[in-house]
Amino acid sequence: MSRDDIIIGLDVGTTSVQVVAASKKKNQEAPQVIGWAEVPSRGVRRGAVVDIEDAASTIKEAWQKAMSHAGIKRNEAVVGVGGSNIFVRPSKGVVIVSRADREISREDIQRALVQAEAVPTSPNREILHNLAREWIVDGERGVKDPLGMSGIKLEADTLIIECGAPALKNLRKAIALAGLKIKELVLSPLAASYAVLSPRQKELGTLVLDIGGSTTGMIIFEEGDIFTAAILGLGSAHTTHDLVYGLQVDVDTAEKIKKLHGSALAESTSSRDMVDLKKLGGDNSIQRREIAVICEARFSEIFEAVQKEL
Repeated sequence: MSRDDIIIGLDVGTTSVQVVAASKKKNQEAPQVIGWAEVPSRGVRRGAVVDIEDAASTIKEAWQKAMSHAGIKRNEAVVGVGGSNIFVRPSKGVVIVSRADREISREDIQRALVQAEAVPTSPNREILHNLAREWIVDGERGVKDPLGMSGIKLEADTLIIECGAPALKNLRKAIALAGLKIKELVLSPLAASYAVLSPRQKELGTLVLDIGGSTTGMIIFEEGDIFTAAILGLGSAHTTHDLVYGLQVDVDTAEKIKKLHGSALAESTSSRDMVDLKKLGGDNSIQRREIAVICEARFSEIFEAVQKEL
């Protein structure tokens, strides 16, 4: 199998490091997963690498398992980026069409995008994506693709997605220490949105929520294009910590309880349904509804934060 046929994704998250390998052939509509692995994270907090050696060790372990599962040898990946070091801002780029016949070329489009990136920002950030939301030709809004159109002035309304430079530097160091190369960096919830949304859903308007360990990523599409994005400082790990304090158990036990018996719908959980915590590392038995009440409170907070952002 040629190298071009293989796509490998790497996500270094707060709770786990995940690797997925897929093959993509010309006659296939979608890639086919041929191998994957997931291992608990070490050296990562709130989506950022805080211990390079620990993170590298975890990345290497997950990578080797995925490559063994897929039966291939590769060292290059598309890397997902998330966490609290993501910043999103709108921007605009304006250029005069360069050709004498006033036909908009690819060069004009590229110049408008570059102009949008030229807006001053923090020197301690690095641009991950410059995504066109709308094109405007001579004041005419709503243009999807200006290539080949006639006009004098071309404007690009874009969404700039940036990441804190120190966080990216530490991530790159950890990946390099694991013996891997970065093919491309991509915002994790943005990648998720392209994986799960159909063109029709993007056109109608859809919100994608990527609930991670310590953060929740939001991507909103409207009329086929990305409208906005945001990273919220709440995630499923907060639910685990709520269970630690609410049930008086340790973190590992709380995580098991959440995964095996957790529910965010307290009303639909029977009060007669009991959970024996002794089997999970606890000391007693409790109503499953008690677990649901704790989980529901935290997830309600996450959705309220999403609503506020909207």
